[in-house]
Amino acid sequence: AAIRRSSKGEVVNDEVRFVDADHQIHHGIRTFSAIRTDGDGAGVIAVVGLDITERKLAEDELRESEAANQAILKAVPDLMFRLSSEGIHLDFHATSAAELYVAPEDIVGKSVTELLPSDVAQLYLGCIERISEGERIQVFEYDLVFPGHEQRFYEARMVACGEKSVLAIVRNITERKKAEEALRRDASFRSAVIERVGEG
Repeated sequence: AAIRRSSKGEVVNDEVRFVDADHQIHHGIRTFSAIRTDGDGAGVIAVVGLDITERKLAEDELRESEAANQAILKAVPDLMFRLSSEGIHLDFHATSAAELYVAPEDIVGKSVTELLPSDVAQLYLGCIERISEGERIQVFEYDLVFPGHEQRFYEARMVACGEKSVLAIVRNITERKKAEEALRRDASFRSAVIERVGEG
């Protein structure tokens, strides 16, 4: 089929697998092209072969790596945001849209100042600036109020991601904050009870 197509003037690439003398599987690509053809289709066909085994192995390794990365991301509950040095969202990962403060389609290309409350945006920009100045990691906490007056608390860890961007790994710590607040209330209650007993 490749010869027939090339005889009509078409350059045809054909990928093949073959086994060498050591019984090793190789991948190759053959290029068929007509050097000279007669009116009835007869002529000379040039065939050039190229061993692309290393390229195929690299492609397979890349696919496996990407699949592994996707599996890891699916298993990680944290939010991830890749931001430019100006605070523009370049990419993000979330296991559920319900975890996001804004709609997924509104994130990429928008600045933190456009999407987040002013105080939270300034936290992000300050950390981005410190990382650009050479600091290795920034850790900070903030809270956001979602529709229905639901307050959620977050811890963000930010690191450099290349020369001109940062990666923010954001964890929902609302349950931890609620537990800490419950402990504080309990401790305050016990303290008040002890004081009254002492006064009595």
